[in-house]
Order: sequence, then C-alpha cells, then structure tokens
Amino acid sequence: SESLNTAFAGYSNPSNFFVIASFGVAIAIRKTSVSGRILKRMLAMSGGKANRIVLAFMLLTYLLSTIMSDIAAVMIALAFAEGLLEGIDDAEQKKHFGRLLLLSLPLASIIGGTATPAGSTVNVMALNILSANTGIEVSFLHWCLLGLPVSLVMIFAAWFVLIRFYRAPDLSQ
Repeated sequence: SESLNTAFAGYSNPSNFFVIASFGVAIAIRKTSVSGRILKRMLAMSGGKANRIVLAFMLLTYLLSTIMSDIAAVMIALAFAEGLLEGIDDAEQKKHFGRLLLLSLPLASIIGGTATPAGSTVNVMALNILSANTGIEVSFLHWCLLGLPVSLVMIFAAWFVLIRFYRAPDLSQ
C-alpha cells in the first residue's frame, strides 16, 4: 500500500487541480450566453476595424489567460473567433483574417499567462518548487506587481508586430 501512495504522490500537487479547475471554468463560459454577449461587445468597441478586432481578441485572450490555463483561454477565444469568421463572406479575406487571429490568440495567451501566478500551471509549479527548495514565498500580489506591467507592454508590442507583418484585411464591405 505504501508503494501505491508513493506512486500517486505526484498527483496531489496543487498545479494538477489548477489545470482541472481552469478547464471547468472554460467549459462553463462556453456553455452560457456570456460568450455571445462578449463577442458583440468586442465588435462594438472595435468599431468594426480589423486591427482593433485583433487587439480586442488579444486582450480577451490575455485577460482570460491571467486566471486560467493558456490552452483553455485559447479554446474560449477560438470559439469567439470561429463565430466571427463565419460572418465573413469573401474567402480570401476570411483566410487572411483567420490566419491573423490564429496567430494572435496563442501569443496573447502566453503573454497573459505571465501576468499572474494563476495564469499558467508552469507559474504554479515554479512557485511550489521555489517554496519547497528554497523556502522563498512569492505572494500573488508581488508576482502581479511585476508581471502585470511587463505583460501589458508585451501584449501591445505583440499586437503592433502582428499587424505590421500580417496586415489585416478591410472588413468594411
């Protein structure tokens, strides 16, 4: 029985439960009407301009990724992106804009994951390892004091680079 306890000891790590909980939050958001309201709000705030729509999607993914797994945040944003892309009739515009969105979502998620300890399982594991091996405790607030400002600069820089390399199509038609 002791060997069984030893074999399953690694599964009691808090980061494992964190991953499971973040996927639960992702499923809950997708199952409610919140997703449709968020998409409509994002489109209204962006004024229908493609560059601003990309920024809105990046900010949404960034914000989601600060509180849940990067993968779960991308999956939620991807559902919104699919709904948006279905409304584009021109195949070439859809392809070009889809490529831009699909590049922006994981990038925004990774950047958002650095903003808070809750943003990535790697952050939680790093804090656990740091505490276990050195006794150094980093609080949520201390992490955020450094992580939030740096990640906010990074998200806007990433958006700027993306829209320069992959120009967004004119979606006004």
